[in-house]
Amino acid sequence: MKPTYKAYLKETFKTKLPAFMAGGLISAPLDELVKEGGFELNALSTDPSEIVRYALLFREKAKTDNLSIPYIMTVESEAYGGESEQRGTVEDEHYPFDSVHARIPVLDPGKDARMPLVADVMRRLKPHCNKEAPLIADVAGPFALATSVTHAKGLLTALKNSPEDAHAFLDALVDNTLVYAGSLGDAGADTIFITENFASYLTVGPGFFEEFGVRHIGRLVGGIKAFGMNTILHLCGDVTALASSIQAIGMDAVSVDNSTDVPSLVAALSDVAVMGNVCAETVTSGPSGAVVAAAGRAADGGVSILSSACGIDASCRAGHIAALFSALNRSN
Repeated sequence: MKPTYKAYLKETFKTKLPAFMAGGLISAPLDELVKEGGFELNALSTDPSEIVRYALLFREKAKTDNLSIPYIMTVESEAYGGESEQRGTVEDEHYPFDSVHARIPVLDPGKDARMPLVADVMRRLKPHCNKEAPLIADVAGPFALATSVTHAKGLLTALKNSPEDAHAFLDALVDNTLVYAGSLGDAGADTIFITENFASYLTVGPGFFEEFGVRHIGRLVGGIKAFGMNTILHLCGDVTALASSIQAIGMDAVSVDNSTDVPSLVAALSDVAVMGNVCAETVTSGPSGAVVAAAGRAADGGVSILSSACGIDASCRAGHIAALFSALNRSN
């Protein structure tokens, strides 16, 4: 029987809690490292060699236990003609909810947008990984992706008034994301970090989350796990009240905000590891001593993986992320 992800983490990182930073938790390349490495920002969106060079510099300076593309690349929404970190926000409602399932194109990760670029970077990063350095790739959760290709108001209206259309829309997005995630696994990724920053307790509520989140996020998680990869799901806000749904979704780890009551969540979850809970503002602004203290509180609360609770921005110093390593003692 395959050990749980929590057991894997304890066996792999015997003396300390691992510190992971996925690209979905970093809004842009860090200014400090861009300057130090002499990077051009456009190259960090388009040149695989430069992206790999930045990723290795980030791991060296931030001292993370994983490798990744350590900043958001909105390749999925961009493939639909939606939001892109290169162009800004979505300008119009590309996919209205009438007959939406017929409007979503079937994506080809081998040629659409920058999907092949990300797979190429994964292949180049893989030789730099070992058992103690998982290669984490990023995908958008179905609700987060939906709001990057259509307006959030339209999605919320459909969830309430046209649930069949909403299910069809989200099903089509998940179908494409699974194909993309599979291509990242083929390229060497062993863990997929799913950023779901829209389907929070406050945004959709526990009822809608149970109906829509468990079905669609659960199908995404299950499909990725069927490829043989681990899954980490990031949810914004206090998710303590969503514990039963989180358990039902079945991800290997859940990444949580600092507003979450981690001891209560850990007690409510059996095999799901908890990641994060270190205030993003503290990680971004520092000083390092404050990051150490926040990481210590998260460790004492029972997290299995130290990380920022939410997105950090380009002004963050790599040393602040490295300070996460100072919380060494396990409490879970």
